[in-house]
Amino acid sequence: MRVIHLSHQDRDGGAAVAAWRLHQGLVARGTDSSMLVARKLGTDPAVRVVPSPWGARWRKRIDRLPRRFLQTPNQGLHSPAWIGAAASRAVNRAAPDIAHLHWINDGFIRAESLPQLTVPVVWSLHDMWAFAGAEHYVDGCRRYANGYLPHNRPSGETGFDLNRWTWERKRKAWRAWSRLTLFAVSRWMADRARESVLFRDRPIKVLYNGVDEQLFRPMDQSAARSAVGLPPDIPLILYGALDATSDRRKGFDLIGDALRAVQQVNPHVALAVFGNSPESAREHPAFAGLPTHYLGRIHDPARLAQIYAACDVMVVPSRQEAFGQTAVEALACGTPVAAFRVGGLPEIVEHHVSGFLAEPFDTAELARGLGWLAGLRGTPARAAIAAAGRAQVLREFTLTIQARRCQALYGEITAQSS
Repeated sequence: MRVIHLSHQDRDGGAAVAAWRLHQGLVARGTDSSMLVARKLGTDPAVRVVPSPWGARWRKRIDRLPRRFLQTPNQGLHSPAWIGAAASRAVNRAAPDIAHLHWINDGFIRAESLPQLTVPVVWSLHDMWAFAGAEHYVDGCRRYANGYLPHNRPSGETGFDLNRWTWERKRKAWRAWSRLTLFAVSRWMADRARESVLFRDRPIKVLYNGVDEQLFRPMDQSAARSAVGLPPDIPLILYGALDATSDRRKGFDLIGDALRAVQQVNPHVALAVFGNSPESAREHPAFAGLPTHYLGRIHDPARLAQIYAACDVMVVPSRQEAFGQTAVEALACGTPVAAFRVGGLPEIVEHHVSGFLAEPFDTAELARGLGWLAGLRGTPARAAIAAAGRAQVLREFTLTIQARRCQALYGEITAQSS
């Protein structure tokens, strides 16, 4: 079985990391797996850059130009996908058994070129872009399910209807795209795709992202804190994401109220933050007045695992979350998770078993969950919760399980195509 994964890059960002991990998991199980990317950040020789007369940075800037003419309350990323490199031609020349799409935006692939792929295609839905307009998360808008019509734009949105333009191009281009199977990273994402106009008649499978359970594992907390430079004797709540303090969808602005409420009960609680430069995180008003340790962007997964193990609880305050990769990584390291009951997170965190799920977006309830988990530090109850989270990862979310399930799905798809 020869598989080529298409991803804008091989590292840096949840979807890119998930794609590269799956590639590595498949290789470990004997699959002939490789990657085509716009930006190569690692050293894996099986990861190759798609040739282009423009560099990835310029393609990204050009692809995002139409966004300037849209005024919208949804400040999340929008990708028009109106330019791209020659990725489809590169795949067709290589003629693999399967082409596996991941996050393919920022000028990597033009939407109209996707049906030109001549091999069976699977597409991992790491966000909602594949069946929405230009937006990656719809922020409560239902146009993806009802059609992007002239009269159903969200309140407050004006200017060029970039989302309708992008969606209409997808609808026309993908109408005859028959050899496509969708891999949703959660049941929540599968349900959203089944609601959509573009994908309601497509085969959709659920394939959870996996983590290396040997790398992300429980460790001695004192040793982990010493290794990453965190104080030894205080309760620590961890928050982190790519662009942790600039992506509103990740809910960073909801942390401050919750943490201040926790401190009223336990004044020794402190926050640790990764995912932004320490300078940009310190300047954010959400953390004003809170004792906070800024860890910066973490590129080394071994160090990331130490950070999870060093902390008492991981907070994932996302407004929308397709899966919840940081939640899985934290549970694998024996660190309980407090989150809102949104997206794929309820499929990962068991309420009062491996963590706490608050109703969206009740920061007082989230504070109760954080206070409860942080207050269990050093107790048998904390050890039981940590063990339950680790056991859940071993049942559902290891890289070995993901790769094995993926191989089985590949086999089904190629058998149907032969």
